This record gives sequence, C-alpha cells and structure tokens, in this order.
Amino acid sequence: MGKRNKGKAKQANKERQAAVTKQQQEALEAQIEQLQIDVDDNFLQQPEDNNVVIEKCKHGYESIPEGSYLHQFRKDFFDTFHQASDGDGPECMPAALLAALNATVNKYLGVWKKVEMIERIISSLLFSGTQSILDGNIEQAHESAVFVSFFEDYNAIMRRTQASFNWPKMSELALDERTLVGFLRKRIPCTCLNERYNAVKHMTKMGFCSNPQCVLRDGKVERSATNYCAECRCVTYCSQACQKDDWPRHKCYCSLFAMRRAAFDATQK
Repeated sequence: MGKRNKGKAKQANKERQAAVTKQQQEALEAQIEQLQIDVDDNFLQQPEDNNVVIEKCKHGYESIPEGSYLHQFRKDFFDTFHQASDGDGPECMPAALLAALNATVNKYLGVWKKVEMIERIISSLLFSGTQSILDGNIEQAHESAVFVSFFEDYNAIMRRTQASFNWPKMSELALDERTLVGFLRKRIPCTCLNERYNAVKHMTKMGFCSNPQCVLRDGKVERSATNYCAECRCVTYCSQACQKDDWPRHKCYCSLFAMRRAAFDATQK
C-alpha cells in the first residue's frame, strides 16, 4: 500500500506541475495576443493628420555641428570666395577659389592638411547641392557643385594623383545643368536625383570658352566644339580666334601650369 500511495502522489504532483505550466503558457499567449491587439488598435486609431515629421533624405550627408571649427572654416571660405568673385562670371572663378584658399590656409591649416576633413566638407556640399536641385534653387546647386569639384581636386593633388585643378570642369558645373545633375547624382548614395537626371540627360552638354572677351553669352558653347590649350590643358576655347585673342592674358600662367603637369607626368612613369 505504501508504494502504491507514493506512486499516486508522484503522479498527482506531475499533473499539478503540468497544469501550472499550461496555465503559464496560456497566460503568456494571452499577453502576447493582447499586445498584438494593442499595437493594431493604436495603428488603426492613428488620426489622418498626426503631425508626424518625416525626415528628409540626407543624401549621405555627414552633419557638421554649427559653431564647430569645421563649420567656421566653411563659412570663412565661402565668404572670402563671394567677396573675391563679386558676382563676376566663370572666368573669375579660379582666382576667387584660390583667394579663398590662401585666405584660410593659415588659420585653418588643420583642415587643409587632413584629407578626411576636406571629405566632410565635400559631404556637406553634396547635400546642399542635391537638396538645392530638389528645391528648385539651381543657382545654389551650381555653386555647391563647383565647390565639391574644387575640394575633390585639392585632395587629389594632396594625394599626388592629379597634377592640378580641373578649371574647365568647374566652369561646366557652373553653367551646364546636365553636367551639374549628372555630377551630383554619381556622388550620392541615394536615388533622389534619378528623376531629374532623366529629365536633363537628353540636353546638349555645354562647355566654356576661357576668353573673357568671347562674344558668346557667358562664354557657353557646345562642349564638343571646345578645344583645350595644347600647352597646359587647363583652359578651353570655343575657337582658335578666341584662343589667340586670350593669349596675352593666358601666357602669364600657361607655362607654369605646363611645368606642373610635366613634373607630375614624370612621377607617374
């Protein structure tokens, strides 16, 4: 009788434990079900206008804190550029960009000496240029793209992978919308400019004549019709006549550019 009673007691204990486990499982399932109902109810009860702010795409932008060393550098560089250019055409752009570099190089040597710092500036400019296109501010987008190209060239020169600044490219970015949109679109990780690119990709690509006295409006000419200076390859012209007319001005720095390019080419062999 003793063994039989022990066996019954053991079986009863197992049954009680199984019942408790079943109750716990049922309670857990009920809680999960209620949580799912609460989530569904909250979703269904959301008002149509709930003032939810949908964050805009940052186009790969790495933010620069306002008031920071890098933020102040950007402001000073842009201010100097605008003062030096004073609203003049693309022919004055190289001088204005170099003036901004020279005016900031001593104060912000910590930026100019570090590739990663310049890359952060480029990132912020890609954001502003892309967003300006989307907002319909094409002039601002042109300027941002010119700055991107300048800082990219600067980093390439510092890395010794490029001989000098590509001034004709910057001029095209300042004037030609197709070049502008395609340039920015290749450099952002999102697809925000795809629609705009499809709208402009059939446009004729425009180049720039470096002769300040060129009779063409803003010096704009079809890119296929432009010719580089054979000596330095740092400027382009719409015709031999314009190149000849500009020679007294261009010869002052043509040989310097040519020597730099020759020295760079020698290091690549």
